[in-house]
Amino acid sequence: MSILTNALSNFYKLQTYESQTEFFKKFRESVDNKLIVFVPVIKVNGQIFLCIFEKRGQQHGIMFSDETRISHKFNEDRILKIDIPTFLNILYNDSHLQGMAIDPDSPDSICITRSILPEVSGIPDPRRMPKNWGKGIPKYEKNDLMTDTELFDFAMQIIRDYELHQNGYEIIDEYISQSLSPNFIAMKNGKKYYITVKADIAPNIPKLTLKEKMDVQAIARRADAIACFASVSIGSSDMDRFNASLALCGDGFYTRYTGLEYLDEPMTTTSNEQKDPLITALRVLCKCYSTGDFEPLFPLLSENIELNSMWVLEPLKGKEKVVEYYLGKGETVRNAGVFAECYIVQLLGNMNSVRADRLYVNGEQKTGSVGLWYQDGKYCMLMTQKLKDGNAQGIIDIKLDDENKIKEISICMPELFKYKYTNLYQSENYI
Repeated sequence: MSILTNALSNFYKLQTYESQTEFFKKFRESVDNKLIVFVPVIKVNGQIFLCIFEKRGQQHGIMFSDETRISHKFNEDRILKIDIPTFLNILYNDSHLQGMAIDPDSPDSICITRSILPEVSGIPDPRRMPKNWGKGIPKYEKNDLMTDTELFDFAMQIIRDYELHQNGYEIIDEYISQSLSPNFIAMKNGKKYYITVKADIAPNIPKLTLKEKMDVQAIARRADAIACFASVSIGSSDMDRFNASLALCGDGFYTRYTGLEYLDEPMTTTSNEQKDPLITALRVLCKCYSTGDFEPLFPLLSENIELNSMWVLEPLKGKEKVVEYYLGKGETVRNAGVFAECYIVQLLGNMNSVRADRLYVNGEQKTGSVGLWYQDGKYCMLMTQKLKDGNAQGIIDIKLDDENKIKEISICMPELFKYKYTNLYQSENYI
């Protein structure tokens, strides 16, 4: 068993600051002594690529510290015996890798992020080394451009070092991935903060869409946390490159960061919206679909209600049948534990045509597009449900009678509509 394997096992056994320090000390010694390790690779056209271990949305190059740690899923002919400095140089050559994973299939595995690898290994990352690009727009290769992953990692480092560490936050966890939210979970003065980070190249300023904001708020609310957003814009210190939105590896950069944006302000609606019986009914419907409890919906139904669905051959007519339908649906949803994410959306325009490969007109097969006329500006409900084979979506349109009872519920595929998200309802569920 190698000294690196022993140090890693000891670290996980003790879980102390001293054992962590000892591990990184042994890791540095292993680098300096060019310890031979075992690396699974893929060879393509004479080029070598590291096999990848994915964790929390990050991709890491795999390295086994000892022959006994090699996973059985890798064939012997895919394993290279190389020293750690050679492994790191291969890793650094892949701009999309975000770190290294040591013994990923072992209970005492560890991932080291790319941002700290140069410090703990003593081997610099060429893509992060300062480079004099001169003035103006220089000649450069595609590989000289910073990747989206590197820009995001840069933004995460700014928030970590200049916001959280300097302002007394204790970082509980972090997720260095643009596809995950939140990216930081932190504590300060007994309060928990969920912080979502976005990065872009100046002069662009990253923002959350309304739907993203509502999703972030819903996640934080379930954890009794404060939802925050950190917008980081990164631009070259050279004005020509700044204006051209050109981010080159090793360049000097300015950053635009104006502090955390707190997302937990109460949602506001106009007095007309608050009094609108259609919006009141839609809110009840959203809550019912989000929880699987449809009982609050039943008093709002007209005795002569009709429910139509593109996925049901015959309409359901009468309150008794519609109540029976929703009682069964609620039981199914609760038993499966698959609750819908719901939003109130506003329809745009009057029709959104969808291409159809096969149409039958008077018994004759034709090709063309189909469309459904709808009322511009009307409010409806958008529902998304996560299923095993993907997400199922539907637009639910309701009509009220003269007594503001629901007289019609229509469930259609969302592709037939153009719509925008509103802040009239926030789903408690996040998919």
